[in-house]
Amino acid sequence: LGLLTNLDVIVAKLALEAETAGQFAAAAVLAKAVFLIPQATSFVLLPRVASRSAAADATGALVGAGVAIALVAGAAVSGILWLVGDPLVRLTFGEDFPEAADLLGPFALASSLIGALIVVINHHIGRGARAFVWSAAALAALQVALFALFHESPHTIVAVDLSPQKLAIARELGATHTFNAADANVIEAIRD
Repeated sequence: LGLLTNLDVIVAKLALEAETAGQFAAAAVLAKAVFLIPQATSFVLLPRVASRSAAADATGALVGAGVAIALVAGAAVSGILWLVGDPLVRLTFGEDFPEAADLLGPFALASSLIGALIVVINHHIGRGARAFVWSAAALAALQVALFALFHESPHTIVAVDLSPQKLAIARELGATHTFNAADANVIEAIRD
């Protein structure tokens, strides 16, 4: 899980200019505080899931409640971070990372989705479903392997989207190549 939740910061360090990587890392550190909610939820639910699973009782309602808690709380925290991002970044990191404030809300929202995944993974651990847990670990390893295999260097970042505005933001954040997914030849353009 550590790799799955922190690979973005490692890639940012390798691929972005130092200042941009610092902005990214500052936002990521604060936004990933959202992980505390699903972790705490998982700690409460894990023994209940394990005991129900051992008794051959259904555990779906528990995982559903855990995911709902993670998503609702994460959305609330994301909204708060969108509103107080600038003073929070300045209080936490000083005046060196002001652009990180703009990233807090979106990062926290993405972290909320990963937090829901944390609840699901812990649910499967409690059920003794090792295949699911190993599959998630394999996906994290695959993510690293694909990055290493398909990037000419750690300085190549490709963004593909339908929105020209999002592609412009990606360029500002350090994407070296941007492609509009609506273009008929997008696959060929990416390969070139």
